[in-house]
Amino acid sequence: MINDIGVLAWGVCGLEAESVFFGIPVTLRVPEVVGVKLTGAFRAA
Repeated sequence: MINDIGVLAWGVCGLEAESVFFGIPVTLRVPEVVGVKLTGAFRAA
């Protein structure tokens, strides 16, 4: 959960934060991939 929040907040810089503060709408580009499914198991070291 922490990683998801960090990745979302990574693209916010001062200009975007200031725009939101003053009520100017800011659009975010959302990627096509919304999840990754991992299958299998780890090999013994």
